[in-house]
Amino acid sequence: MTRRDKGIKHDFMSVEGVVWETSRAEIQVFLYPSEAERKTDTDMLDTVFVSPPGKRIMWRWPAQLVTSQNMAVIILSLNGRQAERIALALGAGLPAAPAKP
Repeated sequence: MTRRDKGIKHDFMSVEGVVWETSRAEIQVFLYPSEAERKTDTDMLDTVFVSPPGKRIMWRWPAQLVTSQNMAVIILSLNGRQAERIALALGAGLPAAPAKP
């Protein structure tokens, strides 16, 4: 997996993303200052087409949106199994903080 030197900006995301590429997938990672700010951008998106209401994005490969806390990820891949594995790993989020005694 390699990180693209240049970030990515979408008009429907208020932060710039970082792009990771494999031979069969592109993973666009957007980190927000807070979960609330991430939700402002992602809660209105059409989750089937990963696009804003009334606007259809023509992704180069099928797109999948994954969110977890302050992170939003757009996975582009022709390999559904690989996209699912990436989504499961990212969607799991960070482990819970240990309980205080």
